[in-house]
Amino acid sequence: MKLCWIGTGPKVEKFESLIRDYTGAKFCKALNSCTAGLHLSLLACGVGRGDEVITTPMTFAATANVIEHVGAKPVFVDVELATMNIDPVKLKKKL
Repeated sequence: MKLCWIGTGPKVEKFESLIRDYTGAKFCKALNSCTAGLHLSLLACGVGRGDEVITTPMTFAATANVIEHVGAKPVFVDVELATMNIDPVKLKKKL
């Protein structure tokens, strides 16, 4: 009996194919977590050693962890209370 991980087997390949067909995307990659997605997106954007990535401290630890994992430095900017998004005024002060 052949064992196969569900995360890397034919069902995942079929799922990726269905998503590509449905969206018309050229590529699709299924991942096991948002952490993996954050990591892959940083790599895809070429973020690495010596770079700085702006983020908020109002997030899960994985956000900062993956930034450090690729060798970059997380730069924390506080959020607006009304929106809970990064505060543009505080962002300007960091830049």
